Amino acid sequence: MLQHIIQRGIDEQYYAGGICNIWEAGKECETIALGWANKDREIPMDRSKLFDLASLTKLYTATLVLHHISNKRLSLDDRLGDFKIVPPVISNIKVRELLLHTSGITSWYPFYNDNQHGKSFEMILNEIDVTKGAERNRVTYSDLNFMLLRFICECIDARTFE
Repeated sequence: MLQHIIQRGIDEQYYAGGICNIWEAGKECETIALGWANKDREIPMDRSKLFDLASLTKLYTATLVLHHISNKRLSLDDRLGDFKIVPPVISNIKVRELLLHTSGITSWYPFYNDNQHGKSFEMILNEIDVTKGAERNRVTYSDLNFMLLRFICECIDARTFE
């Protein structure tokens, strides 16, 4: 049954491939890997593939931002500088711009690099050109926008997402 559901999604081109791993009482019961990990390069899906779940965290971050706005703890016009977020080059960016991906912040940065191990998000932001390749008021999809929104929520709540 599960294999049929995954295969149907592949056949209907919702995704190129998928993995489902079912555990019960701490033990793996079943793993299904179907389709392609990379369809263009013809790399088949297998159990060893890992997935980036960053986009799922955006849902929770956006929900928390809207909660804070509804409770008047945050405004769409609040700026990063209001939360002591560094570097200064991004201190005038508004919450609204982060949500709309019009902040002028670079689209991507490899935080997973070994040379970044042990460094805080703020330390890395101070070391990189956060505005490289992006233009303010123009849509540039960036994970960094929502990472900064997360930081704002942590400042408001005085607790971390972890």
